[in-house]
Amino acid sequence: MYAGTRANRRGKVGLAGVHRLAELCSPNDYENIVIGASRLRRCGATHATDGTPVAVLETLTARHEAQVDYKVLQTISLLVRPHASLTRAVLKRCVGVCAALMDVSHGEGGIKVAALAALDQSAMSLLDVSAMDERIAEMTAEYLTELCLVPGRNDAAARGASADEDAWIPAGKMPNRFAIELIEAALSGSAPLFSTHPTFVILVKTRAAPLLLSVRVPATSAWR
Repeated sequence: MYAGTRANRRGKVGLAGVHRLAELCSPNDYENIVIGASRLRRCGATHATDGTPVAVLETLTARHEAQVDYKVLQTISLLVRPHASLTRAVLKRCVGVCAALMDVSHGEGGIKVAALAALDQSAMSLLDVSAMDERIAEMTAEYLTELCLVPGRNDAAARGASADEDAWIPAGKMPNRFAIELIEAALSGSAPLFSTHPTFVILVKTRAAPLLLSVRVPATSAWR
């Protein structure tokens, strides 16, 4: 059974217990995956700033096991919330995990859809006006800007351009249509915020609107 169970019942989550999750998760041990998702969420409230929970998720997705990947995505949806311990670095890594599972080379179609849903749910949570402050606004705007850059980076990569090492979503990982769908969902779901908050007004004018007005995805494109 999960090594940190007793401590967690008392509301304390040790980092050693979180690291143990990577060893416990296997195709034949799904009970511990479920337990681990809950533990990681609770751990995120106190340890998210050092990236430990996300590091474990990155380790798990490298196994390419569908059942594990679904639990990872559930955990990300719980970790990405507008709370004090959420940092830019952690948000970037969570987005990176989802993007990796959206990779067009990934064989499980359901995983791609679940990754899209996790990013959508995370964006909606971050765009919650009641929890918005300048720190969250800046992180969220940067995340949405990265989504706006996806089609351009994919096109550049297709032409043989060098990859942008600072990109939250590396070229070739997320299909153009997924990025556009996420942007449209954010705009429609939080329209008042995008028309009144200065940070998001600028984002719409400089990134989102030009992209949505100009992007074209050919029927034969590999990124559809």
